[in-house]
Amino acid sequence: MPRSRSDPPARAAELRRLVEHHSYRYHVLDDPEIPDSAYDVLYDELSALEADHPELVTPDSPTQRVGGAPAGGFTKVDGLESAIETQDYSEGGRNDYVHKILKGTTYGPLVLSRGLTTIDSLWAWHERVRRGVITRRNGTIMLLDSQRQPVMWWNFADALPIRWVGPSFDASAEAQVAIERVELAHRGITKPLAGQLGAAARAAGGSRP
Repeated sequence: MPRSRSDPPARAAELRRLVEHHSYRYHVLDDPEIPDSAYDVLYDELSALEADHPELVTPDSPTQRVGGAPAGGFTKVDGLESAIETQDYSEGGRNDYVHKILKGTTYGPLVLSRGLTTIDSLWAWHERVRRGVITRRNGTIMLLDSQRQPVMWWNFADALPIRWVGPSFDASAEAQVAIERVELAHRGITKPLAGQLGAAARAAGGSRP
């Protein structure tokens, strides 16, 4: 029997360690030990394991990160939205009503803002893409409560960092927080059932937002 089935907590811990290690080699040292496909197998197994066992999700899990790049602690997230495009269609002989024909769903870019950290993983990902090393990543954005426990989360697919904005500095200001911002183009947002169930379970257990 696979270890992930016989001992989910141990397998989740092992997968987090492996993903952390290979993420650091890739994003920070720019010296990967395994191909992207092998990394994705580890990441996908961890994601599936946490979906099956929401109680195993931790705030520092790599599934909270953008494509393996540390992305925790965002102070602002914009762009969690989708829109269904429509086309007007007027039926012959009727002037009092215009049909709306559904064409497809569009997603705007995600814009993630946070204070600068000493690990330039977001910049490194953007820089690799700029140099032509195209690496699309899946990711998860989690809403945490006051105890930094996940309340609910949204997944996004096949993201690319199309824009990176560094901090602005003003020497005349008394106090400043250096903020970096990354803009991600992606192929869709989902709100997994596991996230909804996890939020419901915590609410039933008396967890306060």
